[in-house]
This record gives sequence, C-alpha cells and structure tokens, in this order.
Amino acid sequence: INAEYGNLISTWKKDYCDLPIHIDVPRLARKTIIKVKDVTTFNGENQTEDLIFNFLKALANTLGEAEVEQFVEFQFKNILGDEGSRDNGTRLICFFSKLYEMAGNQEMLTLKILKCVNQKVVLSAYHLIQGLICPKLGRFKDAGGWSIIIEVDDDQISVVHQKKQISSPADDIMRTDFEFCWKLKIDFDRNANDIKNATCFIDEPEIDASLPSPRQKKIRRVFKDATKVLAET
Repeated sequence: INAEYGNLISTWKKDYCDLPIHIDVPRLARKTIIKVKDVTTFNGENQTEDLIFNFLKALANTLGEAEVEQFVEFQFKNILGDEGSRDNGTRLICFFSKLYEMAGNQEMLTLKILKCVNQKVVLSAYHLIQGLICPKLGRFKDAGGWSIIIEVDDDQISVVHQKKQISSPADDIMRTDFEFCWKLKIDFDRNANDIKNATCFIDEPEIDASLPSPRQKKIRRVFKDATKVLAET
C-alpha cells in the first residue's frame, strides 16, 4: 500500500508534458464537475459545445488564476481552432506548452490540478484495489463509468475520481457476477504545492441474486475485508 501511495505521488510530480493530459482532458472533461464550497461552477455533461475551452476557462476561474483564464480566452481557439479536429491532441500539447512558457516555465495551479485529470494518476489506486479483490474473486473490468469532481475550498483542493467496475465469470463474459464503484480522493493544500492525503474508498458490491449463496457470501466477505484494509491506510 505504501508503495502504491509513493507511485501516486511520483506520478503527480512528473512534468506535465510527461503525462497524457492532452489525451485525457478531451475525453474526461465531459465527465468532470468543478465545485467551490459545494457549489457547482462547471458540469461537463451540461456542455453542448466548446467543451474543452469551457472546462479550462472554468478551472482557471475557479482556482483564481485570472492570467490563465485570459490566456485561455484569447489563445485557445487561435491554437486549437475547431475542437472537433482530429489533431486536437497535438494542438493541446502546443497550447499547454505556450501556457507553461507564459508562466515562466513554472507550473501554475491550473496545470498542477490538470495533472490529476488523466488515467496515469489513478493507476496506483487501481492496482491497490486489484490486489485486494482479484486474487480471491477473479479479475474485474471497466464498466464505462468514470467521473471526476474537482472541489475547491478555502484551504484545500481535492480531486476525486470515481470508477465503476464489473466482474464476469471466465466462461460467460456476458454475465455480470457483481459490480462496484471505487473512489480515489487526492487532497492538496490550497496552492497544490504537495499532496496532503490520498484515500481509496470502495462501495458495497451489487451482486447477481442468482449466484449461489456461498459465492455471494464470499464476495461480501472479500469486500468487507478490503474496506477494512483501505480504512486503516
């Protein structure tokens, strides 16, 4: 567990250009919510157009980085043009590079938080949960549910990832034995200078009622044990 926590920190501390931000922002912005003291300032599901532009602008505004917000306002569409372009990833690399240059090659708060909006940052938590569940119940797979909440408060910023997983028997992949959600909550100080805490949570599984009773009991027992381990870390 300590090793996975260390992996999370080392991943976040990587330079932004070494993380797949330009790949994951376009696909995760739709599933992201930004909140300030429980008040929603951005919800990707409500965006009908200019999704990436609105997400980056709202994030900079929420974090209080007026200079970044202005940069997005005046430079984003000049660099990216149509958001539907096939080379969005390449253009986003260019955009983030220019943003980084504008900051005098110093990582600003917006970029620090964007480093949490990518798949690599959740890998450590995923491996941890795999280690608690899979050896006893078999492998699980992504069920397509992935949401992100960025929460901003007076003295803290949190990024919460939630993923939904399903488990199917090896001889019938169309059947679902059980499904569950897990969360990774990463807490920063208000300037995101460092990770204060990282916590994994796992929900109770939804189990197929047609499974034999011993199998259902085993699933519940494994999840109870996993929950206990996570609570003690």
